[in-house]
Amino acid sequence: MKRIFFAHTSLSASITALLMIVCASCSTSPAPQASAPAQSSLVRPREWSGEENVSSHPLPPEQQLSISPTTRSVDVTLEPTTAPIAHSAQALTLGQPTTEPAVVARPTPKVLIKPADDREQPGPDNTGVADQKNLKISRKVTAVSDQVIENLFITGGVVANDTKNVIIRNCLIDAAGGRYGIQCQNAQNLVIERCEIYNMSSAGVYGDGFTARANVVYQSAGDGFKPGHDCVIEGNWVHTLGYKSPTAHADGVQIRGGSNVKIIGNYFELPIDEADTKSNSAVFIQGVKGKQGSTDILVEHNWCKGGNFTIHGFSDGGDASTIRVINNRFYRGSSRYGVGRLADGVLWKGNTFEDGESRADPADR
Repeated sequence: MKRIFFAHTSLSASITALLMIVCASCSTSPAPQASAPAQSSLVRPREWSGEENVSSHPLPPEQQLSISPTTRSVDVTLEPTTAPIAHSAQALTLGQPTTEPAVVARPTPKVLIKPADDREQPGPDNTGVADQKNLKISRKVTAVSDQVIENLFITGGVVANDTKNVIIRNCLIDAAGGRYGIQCQNAQNLVIERCEIYNMSSAGVYGDGFTARANVVYQSAGDGFKPGHDCVIEGNWVHTLGYKSPTAHADGVQIRGGSNVKIIGNYFELPIDEADTKSNSAVFIQGVKGKQGSTDILVEHNWCKGGNFTIHGFSDGGDASTIRVINNRFYRGSSRYGVGRLADGVLWKGNTFEDGESRADPADR
């Protein structure tokens, strides 16, 4: 019995010692952990918002203003689905929601404004939706070539990039806080007429190849129009820009490196003392230095109110003589610094104050 007990005791001690060695080895040599993979930093390009490169043409120091509420009724809560201001006495009656926009045979575009020699000032009676009684509700629309989009109340805007021969007519377009009411990069022969475009963060219309007639563009946190190339902006009423955006650089039309743009017969109503707005210019023209200048720009027969400089005209690398500012009417005392700030060579001709008689020079306010 003694021998058996001794052997059993020795075996137990050996096992215990072996376990202690294994455990000690585990505690002193932990298994290495795999290192986390390195994270890449993706930097996305961003669109110019109006605050860059302005130092090349610095503004005079801003004066202190006493801002009081405007008497014009533009009191609308900026919500994605809030109905816009009614610019006519007609009631807005909406049909049942549709899942796709109405598509009809493409008619000949209508000319909805008078010719240049008998032009009316744009306003609530001759711009915007002509008939609000039978608009149908639509979600955001992505257009295709040769499509007609009309008689809709669209929430979310319209995208017409890389299209040809699209017509957008008689539509209420609530951008629902998105960047643009209508985006049309690389478009050709796009017609936008008798529409109301509002509630966007960057611009009502942005892109190329469009003709915009008799529209009202308003309540933009940024600009009215951002044309690129081959655009006509005619007979529109643009107001309430830089809406609820105190750092905005809001322009009725902002061109940066554009070409072949005609801005004719519009009313830019951008008073510098209007509550909840922050406007910079009725028309702002600037190039992209070292890359692309602005050329072949016509600013004619417009009514222009407000802004720091009402017209800012610089080619910045293009031919300044192809920028023409002619036969426009300005509102006396409405600008902060002057009705025009222009590069050498820009044509300034026939511009008057609102009475149509008193000559308006660039340095006048």
